[in-house]
Amino acid sequence: MKFKTLVLILLFTSVSFTGFSQSHDKIKTDLVKTFVSGKSTTLDAYFEGFVSVQLPDHSGLFPATRSKIYLETFLKNHPVKKFSLKKSGTTGNNYFLIGLLECHSASWNVYFLFSPDKGNYKIQQIEIEESEK
Repeated sequence: MKFKTLVLILLFTSVSFTGFSQSHDKIKTDLVKTFVSGKSTTLDAYFEGFVSVQLPDHSGLFPATRSKIYLETFLKNHPVKKFSLKKSGTTGNNYFLIGLLECHSASWNVYFLFSPDKGNYKIQQIEIEESEK
């Protein structure tokens, strides 16, 4: 009986880790799509609660709906020439992505931090700053 319980616990634990790693791939794909297309709609499912935002025109902790609007405005004002994902990984339970956005007028370092929430990930932090050349 104990062996069966242990096997079930290990099975459910490995399934939850697998689910989160698959979520990482989806988050990565959605973020790249957002910056390649210049439209933030692929990230809609990740906006929830409050988001820490650091953008050229906006800085602070904002409700998800306002944060999404600020990201959309940034993308609209800075048409994408090229986007490349530089690094991704985890820190604690959080998942981060770092990229480089090249626009016609400037290059930008892009940082996103996602935190787990009820089996899904939500955007916790968005930071876009001009890249030094």
